[in-house]
Amino acid sequence: MKKTFVITCCVAVLIVPFAGQARTPVPIFDSEAYAAADVREAFTLTSQVTADEILVPTVVEVPLATHIGRTTFGVYEENTDSFIPYRYQVETIQQPAILTVQANASEPAQYLIDEDYDTSVHFALPQSGEGSAQIELDSVNTVTSSGIVLSLAQNVARPTYVAVYATDAQGIESTVVAKKRLNSNTIRFPETTASKWSIVLEYAQPLRVTEVKLLQDTVEKSTQRSVRFLAQPQYAYTIYINPDRPIRIPTGEAGDLRDDEGVQLLGVTPTSPNPHYVIADSDADGVADIVDNCVSIANEAQTDVDGNGRGDVCDDYDRDGRINSEDNCPDDPNKYQADEDGDGIGDVCDDEESRLTEQYAWVPWVGLGFAGLVIASMFAIVLRRPEEEVLGEAEDEQEHTHVNQ
Repeated sequence: MKKTFVITCCVAVLIVPFAGQARTPVPIFDSEAYAAADVREAFTLTSQVTADEILVPTVVEVPLATHIGRTTFGVYEENTDSFIPYRYQVETIQQPAILTVQANASEPAQYLIDEDYDTSVHFALPQSGEGSAQIELDSVNTVTSSGIVLSLAQNVARPTYVAVYATDAQGIESTVVAKKRLNSNTIRFPETTASKWSIVLEYAQPLRVTEVKLLQDTVEKSTQRSVRFLAQPQYAYTIYINPDRPIRIPTGEAGDLRDDEGVQLLGVTPTSPNPHYVIADSDADGVADIVDNCVSIANEAQTDVDGNGRGDVCDDYDRDGRINSEDNCPDDPNKYQADEDGDGIGDVCDDEESRLTEQYAWVPWVGLGFAGLVIASMFAIVLRRPEEEVLGEAEDEQEHTHVNQ
């Protein structure tokens, strides 16, 4: 026990001269705790959905009627008080100009543009000579086109000649395709903008046309956005929309929401402000993210000495890749943050060292010398003790022998 005590004292004496100041722990933003908070607070809008019409669990698709900022949503199942998996759908829809049609035929001309290839319009053949079919396509707005496609019924010969005329918004008619022999079902011509198109076909055999398609070069496009999820009968759902911060949503296992088969399209539901919404303050410094000059690091005072719109704690004055709040020497570049004495001040700007051992270089040597003396003294004590015990035993034996005599 005495030897152990001696060794412990020696180690303590050697360590003490080199002990530095302990660094003050820096608070770290707890992202896990933040993510575990009520995620509903992050969303600015909500939309209420009910699945009253379904009888079994069914994948439903809800069109979104509002502008989407972040494409993160939360589908909250009110009956179970939990978020469920969803799929965000984006579909680009082409919206060609709406046309009306007229033709010199006994059957409804509408069959020519109904996109149903089982319907057709018959143009009778005169008893003598060739027949002439006249088809007119009208649009409320002008349409830019460079071609027309004719689709014919089965077992019908192609017309012999074709001519195309266009009437612009001012009512001026011009020839787009002069009369020519028709060698293809697609009639091409230079790009033309008009509100009325007249197609004249001459045919020598009975003619039956199923569709006439005006190729529209400038088609208005729209984007349809929707949320798809598995709904339960008679359950109520709230779709949380447009979060103002990145958010992770806890959900269970998802089924196959990509398959379009059996998906029930619901009507567009209106949106309303989210009653749970709390404006984002990522660094919890009391300043909302939208006006915080340093969103990720707490800086309640919002100090910005250089007036560059970025808080000083987020700036990097010396451009060494370390922002001021994480730089142990913010005014002088020191990429590797060397700090030999561990006092929190980088070596490149540590003009006055804080430890006694660095202000007075001789102190460690005195400490080492003192430690050496202590160690030597301890060893001397340990080595002398057995000798004293032997001498003491010898004297006792001599005294005992003398008494016996």
